[in-house]
Amino acid sequence: GVILSFFFSTRITAPIRALTHTMEDICRGNLDAAIKPELLKSRDEISIMADSFNRMKDNILQLINALKESNQELEKRVDERTMEVKQKAALLEKTVEELTRVNQELDSFVYTASHDLKEPLRAIETFSNFILEDYWERLDDEGKDYLKRISAGAHRMKNLIDALLAYSRVTRGKVQCETIDLSRVIREALKRLEHVIEERNVDIRIRRDIPVIYGDSTKLCEVFYNLILNAIKYNDKDKPIIEIDCPIPQPKKDEIVVFVKDNGIGIDSDARDEVFKIFKRLHTRDEYGGGAGAGLAIVKKIMNDHEARIWVEGESGEGAVFYLSFPIVRG
Repeated sequence: GVILSFFFSTRITAPIRALTHTMEDICRGNLDAAIKPELLKSRDEISIMADSFNRMKDNILQLINALKESNQELEKRVDERTMEVKQKAALLEKTVEELTRVNQELDSFVYTASHDLKEPLRAIETFSNFILEDYWERLDDEGKDYLKRISAGAHRMKNLIDALLAYSRVTRGKVQCETIDLSRVIREALKRLEHVIEERNVDIRIRRDIPVIYGDSTKLCEVFYNLILNAIKYNDKDKPIIEIDCPIPQPKKDEIVVFVKDNGIGIDSDARDEVFKIFKRLHTRDEYGGGAGAGLAIVKKIMNDHEARIWVEGESGEGAVFYLSFPIVRG
């Protein structure tokens, strides 16, 4: 009985021990471990379970190998894509550098050419006026008309060149940002326009607690100067009203919005983007003054340099509202 018990217990426990040791080997990372075939000769339940375990392990091993091959292929594709992205990034960086260099050269050329054109143009305008003053009686009507056209054309050209130089100065200068009191910047812009405001009897309404922002005070003074000047120039009312304020509450938590609102002629909805293009005029030169049409282009460029937004709302005949949105810089 003892001998038989030992024999049967050995037949039963041997596959179990082999299965246990094999599982421990696999858990330690030895995926090639398997139950020895001689232990699986019998077809009892334990041997069938051990055989099933071997087949399950083989299937898992095949799956792992397939995953490794897939991962290797994926890594290869990622490396190829990374190399391709790096090449495109390098090409893009080179293109940006080239465009920046060309743009700087173009800005320098425009500035130099515009500056050099002012001298002969000034001479044309001056001598045209001299002829009109000194030889007025000697000229017939046709000659007077020609000289008036020459003088007017020289004057318009001078305004265009001055506007081009002003725009060029904005594009050439770097933004020097600091924490600034926007109310003080607006007061400086109003001081520059004091004569025009008094002459047109403009009613200026400014909110006293306009927030402090981060920006270039000199350039932002130019922004409000042009916006206020436009609000005065394009106004057909006997008493122009200009309101500078902040929406309450602010539209977004990460932005500070200020608006300049007037009761002037307004802007058609289909022309709201056009007004920010340089030399773009929505009216003839005889209407609302003879500006060159660069003021709002300068405003747009300065706002872009500040990574800020500007847009206009309002309808024709109902006044215009220019919104300026500045990002909040958190330290």
